[in-house]
Amino acid sequence: MIPDLEDIFERQARRYERPLDAWAELEKRAFGQAVGLNGYTIVAEAEELARLSEAKVAGPVLDLGTGRGWPGWLIAERAERNLVAIDVPVVGLQHAREHSQHETSLYELRS
Repeated sequence: MIPDLEDIFERQARRYERPLDAWAELEKRAFGQAVGLNGYTIVAEAEELARLSEAKVAGPVLDLGTGRGWPGWLIAERAERNLVAIDVPVVGLQHAREHSQHETSLYELRS
């Protein structure tokens, strides 16, 4: 049985209701830094992706399923490229936009 899409969207959006300050403290203790984790990519994986893609990025970085956007930021920043971040829960993209301090980032909201 395929779950109702509305239920899926609501469940994904609820992931962004977690208090950011408490989550940031947990990240600092677990990983040594707070980057806005809320998905499956850990800092070491994002660092490796950024390292591997530095010389290969010729245009904007497209981050599908971006969440709060931090792995995409890292890659775009290292490659000195714009970031186009797309995800289903718009609230995640709003968090990404609010917490982005990177002038190279371009956010395109898609719902």
